[in-house]
Amino acid sequence: MRHPIKSVRRIIFAFILVGVCIVAGIWVKRQPTSLQKPDNTNLEFWITQNVEEINFSGHVEIEGWYGAKQYYGAGYQPVIDDVGPRDPEHYVKYLVTAYPDYADGGQYITKIEISDPDVTFYGLTTNSSFEEFDKTFG
Repeated sequence: MRHPIKSVRRIIFAFILVGVCIVAGIWVKRQPTSLQKPDNTNLEFWITQNVEEINFSGHVEIEGWYGAKQYYGAGYQPVIDDVGPRDPEHYVKYLVTAYPDYADGGQYITKIEISDPDVTFYGLTTNSSFEEFDKTFG
């Protein structure tokens, strides 16, 4: 038969251990991981790049986001017609959100859309073949 005081001590120890782990987890701030921008790209920004210090006044903002901001890359603008603004044939768009989690705050590039075949990343373009993508990323 177990001694009741030893069981209570184990339960108390377990609660203290869980409490210490929770407090330690709160004190340790998660640092977002930033991916290294490759040399063979002509993109302005790179995925997960911290852009809190970037002035986007030279970029056209794309309206309609809640909790995020989206911008055309420098030099790209929407086409305005009788229906309203729409994407041009060739563009680059950057989505700026908190990262790695929306609750963490900050301003990071979390999505890049490319339709411009003159834009390169890892030496690839939108005109690259599947074989070229497989060779680069495979």
